[in-house]
Amino acid sequence: MSLKFVPDPSAWFKDRIFIFVQNTNLNQEDQFYQKLQTQLDESKDLPGKYIYKFIFPNLHSNQQDLQKVFVDFHPIYTQKVSKNAKYLSLTVTIYANSSSQVIDLYKKASKIKGIIML
Repeated sequence: MSLKFVPDPSAWFKDRIFIFVQNTNLNQEDQFYQKLQTQLDESKDLPGKYIYKFIFPNLHSNQQDLQKVFVDFHPIYTQKVSKNAKYLSLTVTIYANSSSQVIDLYKKASKIKGIIML
């Protein structure tokens, strides 16, 4: 997060300073999804098979939450537990109709606590 100090030149707000808070993380996230959508649109692979990869703490609730995101898309799951059983790697394969659908599912999955999207 960055802070910008911007003096307002209008007479009504004379000698006052306004602070605008800019959430750069959100901006980076938006840029990431825009770039991904462009790449997906240019690849011409959609509609078609799309593979998601996730890593998250090995908790049953995390796995259930992630599976709920994809339940309507007839997913194929492949999972692997880390050597110390602390993390779970889950690969999800679905048939995606559009880049917007792919991104929407990424955004839903990103709300799961501790998830890493690859």
